[in-house]
Amino acid sequence: MDKATPMTLPAVDIIETSESKGINGSHCTSIRKNQRALLDRNELERLPTNTCIYLLRGVRPFISKKSL
Repeated sequence: MDKATPMTLPAVDIIETSESKGINGSHCTSIRKNQRALLDRNELERLPTNTCIYLLRGVRPFISKKSL
């Protein structure tokens, strides 16, 4: 049985910012940066069969209809 080579998908940065202010005038801002796959396996499996993702060098990935 052959093991499939995992495909490396482009990643997307997710930035979350939260801010809080205290009663005495204190102030706190926190920024959290995470990275996740552009689409995970479940999202890919739910794409319609007439849809594809183009990964072209120098261009951001995009979804398009398949041409027949």
